[in-house]
Amino acid sequence: MALCSKTIDHDDTGRYLTINEIYTEPFPSAAASGRLRVEDNYGIVWILSYRVKSGGTRVFSGDWPKFVQSYKVEAGNTIVIGMNGTGSADYKIEVI
Repeated sequence: MALCSKTIDHDDTGRYLTINEIYTEPFPSAAASGRLRVEDNYGIVWILSYRVKSGGTRVFSGDWPKFVQSYKVEAGNTIVIGMNGTGSADYKIEVI
């Protein structure tokens, strides 16, 4: 089940992925920062660090640049993050 999806823009292909507050409700909201373990289709677990900016926007970093490079993510691609029913991470991430 998809918790959020985002069409990637040029700014997201660098060091950070920004997801607006409207799309982040399912993610941990108690802390101003934290880490998410996301698993890709190949079973690789990526650690995404996040911080919450004023206004609720979450900025993800950590393994994000490596994920972008590995999947050759570019502007116009869409990423989907959902709950992971199996595997070694709480969330699943894919590029469509």
